[in-house]
Amino acid sequence: MRLRFSVWTFLIMSLNIYCQSFFVTKKNDTVYTNFFSISKGKFEYKPVNSKKNIEIELDKIKGFYSEKENAFYENKKEFAELIIEGDIKLFRSLKNGTSFIAAGNTTYGTDTQYAHWFIEKDSLFEKVFSSGVGNTHFGMREVHYSLSNRDILEKVISDDKIALKKLESIKKKGELPIVLKLINDYNSRKFKNNSQRKNNIDEDSAKIVLFRESKNETKNAIRVTVNGKIHKLEKSSRIDLIIPSTSQSEIYIENSTNKYSMITTSSKSYIKYYRLRLNKKNEGYIEKINGNSRYYKVRLRQYNKSH
Repeated sequence: MRLRFSVWTFLIMSLNIYCQSFFVTKKNDTVYTNFFSISKGKFEYKPVNSKKNIEIELDKIKGFYSEKENAFYENKKEFAELIIEGDIKLFRSLKNGTSFIAAGNTTYGTDTQYAHWFIEKDSLFEKVFSSGVGNTHFGMREVHYSLSNRDILEKVISDDKIALKKLESIKKKGELPIVLKLINDYNSRKFKNNSQRKNNIDEDSAKIVLFRESKNETKNAIRVTVNGKIHKLEKSSRIDLIIPSTSQSEIYIENSTNKYSMITTSSKSYIKYYRLRLNKKNEGYIEKINGNSRYYKVRLRQYNKSH
């Protein structure tokens, strides 16, 4: 199945098809596939309803959506997923590696995963830090900079005194959520200051899912505002919302002590999932999640829908 678009963007696809892997070429063709792999500069795929694999040059690919990972990977310096949207965009590229642990006279190797993070603003696209990947509460994972990378981060927030002051308080090694919040806060301030933002629901709108788990959460409901409308999110519940795909929306946890917010858009081609948290200190956190994983598929079906 092959479609041609006059202007490419994975957020403005005309078909409302969810949970189907696809890729987009630099000629603006969208191809749906049940199988693809990347190896040695080649992108190999099997078209829908075909038994034959086709191979094309990797530099002809703009990006691809993986149904299994519920993520669209753009062909930047590496294939990377857009994690934070707004005036500053933050992309994540996951890597596999090996960690070595010494035990007495023996050293053991264990598989591990880490992430490269890339920042984009205007014409700039650069790696700014790396981090570990884990499932600890609130994702408290260390962030590692080089001095030159930190200078890049300082450059892109240089027009915001609040963000610069916050960055000064973050050491070379910090916690990932603190750095992500710095960028989210920057984007939210820019969003609020731009009176021309359009966030009306229209024909280019699509669904996103906000949800909350129960572990390590305060018993209080989360009061979350999306495009000016307040919703309550209890523990082990979800909210299905329709928001624009061609203009930005803000998700804001009103009753969080740290005033957590995030800018996002919807996609006409797949559902985006966001986990909201409010711990027992009433600190909020918003994180983009793979809603197609086996872990979350089961839970999302069980969670009560809030309004």
